[in-house]
Amino acid sequence: MNTNDTQLPSDSTEANKAAGGDCPSTSCCASFEREYLGMPYTPTKEEIRLRELAEEYHTTCEDYDRTICTGPVKDGAILPATGEEAAAINRHATAVRNGLFRRAQELGFDRQQWMEAIVEASPRSRHNTPITDA
Repeated sequence: MNTNDTQLPSDSTEANKAAGGDCPSTSCCASFEREYLGMPYTPTKEEIRLRELAEEYHTTCEDYDRTICTGPVKDGAILPATGEEAAAINRHATAVRNGLFRRAQELGFDRQQWMEAIVEASPRSRHNTPITDA
């Protein structure tokens, strides 16, 4: 018998996580509970604030893009017409993303959770796109 098979986690937190307990509400465990066990999802104040920060990211970036870009508007967003415009909006988006990430960290979220929130809050995200008949 392998000694690792009988070895218990060193502390109760590790044991609890190994057993699937104490998952954050944004984890796959919470998603499972909501979807398969019919448990209602109620976002925490921090999760609501994270979503607001992600929406602020998109609004701030789009507002800036509209002052810099001279290209066409596609799917509601203005496009850069030159490489210089693209570089400018990318630098701005990076600065905004990093600045708002510091605020997300204060709420207890890591970079992956922050990036997921940005994707989910995108106006072009599949989660936010209205369903239309094909």
